[in-house]
Amino acid sequence: WYAPEAIGEILVNVPEHREKFVPILCSFIKEEPFERGVHRALSRVARHAPDALADMPPKLIGSLDDPDPVIRGHACEILGLLRVGMSEDKQRSLNDDGTEYKLYDFGSREFAQKTVGAAAAALVALTQDNEH
Repeated sequence: WYAPEAIGEILVNVPEHREKFVPILCSFIKEEPFERGVHRALSRVARHAPDALADMPPKLIGSLDDPDPVIRGHACEILGLLRVGMSEDKQRSLNDDGTEYKLYDFGSREFAQKTVGAAAAALVALTQDNEH
């Protein structure tokens, strides 16, 4: 079940494999039981190589409606890193989403709790910075 995260970490550290393996990783974005792991892995890759995920936004927009807060939160994070916005209606609904999810903070090297609304607000801030 943790194969997507392992693949994501490899792609962060071995850039020459991104072209071949990012599309394969992305193909499992809606495949049980890998959805969470793929979103976590793509979030990690997006922090280091956003260009490798240039074709992903349409699939990630759909993830914003997923019932799983881990998937919604990571989709917001990835879209923010890719500087891709969302509709105003979607933005309003996600900003009000107080559901918490757990994520690993690579800076502090600890697990953290975050709300989907906070991830959505960060996405909006990043995309607004991009417009200016």
